[in-house]
Amino acid sequence: MKPRGYKILLEILVRGNYDPQMIKEVPYVFSRRFAGKSKLGVLEVFRFLHHVLKLNEYRILKFAAVGLSGIVVNEFMLWLTHYVIALPLYLSGLLAIESSILNNFTWNSIFTFRGLKVSGSILRRMLRYHLAVAIGLAVNYAVLLTLTYVFGVEALISNLAGIALGFLANYTLSEHYVWQRIRRGEAV
Repeated sequence: MKPRGYKILLEILVRGNYDPQMIKEVPYVFSRRFAGKSKLGVLEVFRFLHHVLKLNEYRILKFAAVGLSGIVVNEFMLWLTHYVIALPLYLSGLLAIESSILNNFTWNSIFTFRGLKVSGSILRRMLRYHLAVAIGLAVNYAVLLTLTYVFGVEALISNLAGIALGFLANYTLSEHYVWQRIRRGEAV
């Protein structure tokens, strides 16, 4: 336990070894302050955000870095298959997306979620990852085709817009569905 400032409950919730379904929220209403000054300032907010990132082992930042590598792979494959090989956009878009999914899964396994005791085999996690990013994939593909065909936006720009719209959903599902931790008493 290494709580920072006034966030000891956060530390207990993240590091504790308990059944998550045992946690209950108990509402508390602060009364009006009659003396003293609040310690909640901008610096304390930044300390809290840093603490959250540290408790999460900076995974969202690692996930974003891996996502950036996926953008490079996606854009390169779209350029290669559509502009160099001259495949139709609907096919080259799918190939580019699948290439980036495989890239991201590999690097997230090696870098972002390394060291976690996770359930399921690597093949099972890859299948779950494909399901988890299906929403982001559908958004990416729909935005790519819509912006390019309907609004005349350059395909590489349309593709970037689609990639940007799927990031948070992909991270949340990856964290809680694909690389979910093994719970106490659960078999590997």
